[in-house]
Formats: sequence, structure tokens, C-alpha cells
Amino acid sequence: MAVTGQSAPLKKPIGVFYEQQSWFVPLFNQLDARGANWLRVDARNHQFNPAGPAEYSLLFNRISPSA
Repeated sequence: MAVTGQSAPLKKPIGVFYEQQSWFVPLFNQLDARGANWLRVDARNHQFNPAGPAEYSLLFNRISPSA
């Protein structure tokens, strides 16, 4: 199977779970520049309901293990 570098668009956004926004400015800028379907998920204001529907196609967790 050949890899073309193209994929189907995501039905739901990618979530970027973070605790310190200033550390992720380069990542956020690149996601925007590439037209990615993504959302910021601030750990201070986030709640998770395991019984609820999935909100994201992928959740990228960048929380410090010590947090």
C-alpha cells in the first residue's frame, strides 16, 4: 500500500490538553498555519464525563506528570 501523505478530514477536532498556554504557542501557531481542525483544552477548566460522547478525534495530552 502506498502512502500519499493525505488523509480523510477528521469529523471531530483534535484536542490539545495543556496546562501552561505560553509553552504551546509554537504548536498552536503551526496547527493554525496548517489549517488543522483543533481546539485548546485548558486543564484548569476541563471536565471529563466517561459516559458522555467523544468530543475529539484525538486528545493530545501534554500535562506534566507532576501536575
